[in-house]
Amino acid sequence: MNEAEARRVLLVRAFETPPAAPWSDADAAWASREALQTLGEEAPAQALLAQRAALASARLSEREPAIAHVLSANSGRASLVWALLLLALLAGLALDAVGSGERINILAPPFAALIVWNLAVYAVLAVRALRRHRPDAGTTPS
Repeated sequence: MNEAEARRVLLVRAFETPPAAPWSDADAAWASREALQTLGEEAPAQALLAQRAALASARLSEREPAIAHVLSANSGRASLVWALLLLALLAGLALDAVGSGERINILAPPFAALIVWNLAVYAVLAVRALRRHRPDAGTTPS
């Protein structure tokens, strides 16, 4: 079972235990029945579970559009994670040059990059905080 299938299985399980709108026991029975008809009785349990989750998540997505967004939210981020890990490795190797002696050269490019990085993170955090606390355009402040 791959990551997308596991995500679908967990999403469907969240709606089934206990059944929550827009999902019902009848929908659960339908998904199980359709998965068995599609793959047959001899299919491995993991394949049946993945097929059932695919059918159920498709039905849930039709009823609640936000579910499709949730299912697609994390797809494609694996390459970003690997790129960030590689960047962290390279930054660690570069920062070794900063503290290799008994003195820290504050003008060394890796140290300056670390300062710029920290300032950028603080700027992003400040912008997010300001956006979160800004009143909506359609409401009047009280």
